[in-house]
Amino acid sequence: MIATTSPFCFAAGSMSPDFFPTAYGLLKGHGAVQLSHPPEPGADTLAVDAGFTPARRLQWGQPSSPGWIAPAVEFPEGYELAGIDGPAFSRLESPMARSIFGSAANYAEHAVGFALHRGGRVAADAHGVIGGDLIELGFHTHPDHRGRGLATALAAHVSRWGTERGLRSVMTFTEHKQASKAIARRIGLVEEFSYPTVESP
Repeated sequence: MIATTSPFCFAAGSMSPDFFPTAYGLLKGHGAVQLSHPPEPGADTLAVDAGFTPARRLQWGQPSSPGWIAPAVEFPEGYELAGIDGPAFSRLESPMARSIFGSAANYAEHAVGFALHRGGRVAADAHGVIGGDLIELGFHTHPDHRGRGLATALAAHVSRWGTERGLRSVMTFTEHKQASKAIARRIGLVEEFSYPTVESP
């Protein structure tokens, strides 16, 4: 099992009957953590018996159409767009971005990001984690600014940034996250595949 600083873990190899109880014991007390594992027959039953909740993660990606690019989505009036640099990273309220990257230096090395500011605060931010020829999109909107299309506009902006540099946009999220699915659909991504994951309480 490989653990990360973000709320994700990854398992490889054969899922023995002892694996899930051991993993559950290690993860218990660390908040909600998703554990992705090989799709072996009976693995979900073993996971549930150990205390996990079964789920699936979806991957959406850009269509294979030549020349595809995400639509240019206008930012609502009153918001200022800025790239995320070191000082800006330290001001982010996005728990996912901070847990995945840990530091501004790590962020600068592996990602690109943009934020929308209003009234001197970050209203929403979106990121692209770069690996090989892929850019994986993620975003966060402050609760006071939700429902205004900020995440959609920023996700499209990051995707376009990646496409212009030869990167293929993807998004992964748990199947119950309807808002993420809606944003993926709005910027033109399509569902590609899913894989099993379980969640600790």
